Amino acid sequence: MVTVRTHFASANPVGPVAAPGCGGGSPSGCRPARAAGLPVLVGLLLGLLGTGCAVERTNSVLRSHAHREAAAARVERDQMRRAAERYRLEATDYAEQLAHFRTESVARSAVLRAHQTELLAALQQLQHLEQDLAAAKARAAEVAAELQPLRALEQQRSELTAKLAAVAAELAALEPQLAAQEADLAARQAALLPRLAALQQQLAAAQGVEAAVAAAFAAAAAAAPVLLPAPPGGAAPETKK
Repeated sequence: MVTVRTHFASANPVGPVAAPGCGGGSPSGCRPARAAGLPVLVGLLLGLLGTGCAVERTNSVLRSHAHREAAAARVERDQMRRAAERYRLEATDYAEQLAHFRTESVARSAVLRAHQTELLAALQQLQHLEQDLAAAKARAAEVAAELQPLRALEQQRSELTAKLAAVAAELAALEPQLAAQEADLAARQAALLPRLAALQQQLAAAQGVEAAVAAAFAAAAAAAPVLLPAPPGGAAPETKK
């Protein structure tokens, strides 16, 4: 609050004024002077009273203006206090959010580093797998070159298997004919066995007759030089067998 203080210059106290001719300022000697100075005193009092009212009015205006300025200052101070409190709360909130973000950033950085480590390990494994795959492809090419003759043999085996299957089919088709021929042969053999036995007997008899005839001819030939003369030329007669 602004306080305005106005100081008035007070006049000298009005007292008995010694007029010229007053002896020592005694009342009896100064009455005419007092009577002459009374209007002056009254005018002076009236002037002082008017000046006091004007000053009072001026002081009231100043006090009202000061009160308004003080009220406005209080309102502005309260607004500034509330704004400062709001800014303080916002700053605290921002600080808490910043601390939370920092904590979360640290956690995410740790997770990111862990993921990065896992990714590097996976990349290394992938590189090893690619190397193994390249080596396996090279080995597969070598094996394919080595298996080329085996593939040719496999082709030949497949062809032979097909041929064997065809031959087996042909044999299966010929089995009925073979069975029929075997049955016919068995029947013919059964029919020819008696004739063969008879022929064998006839042959044995013929061989016995032939042996007897041969013996007779041999005996006749042995007896012929004695019984018959020798032909001319010394040729011996032929013997019939």
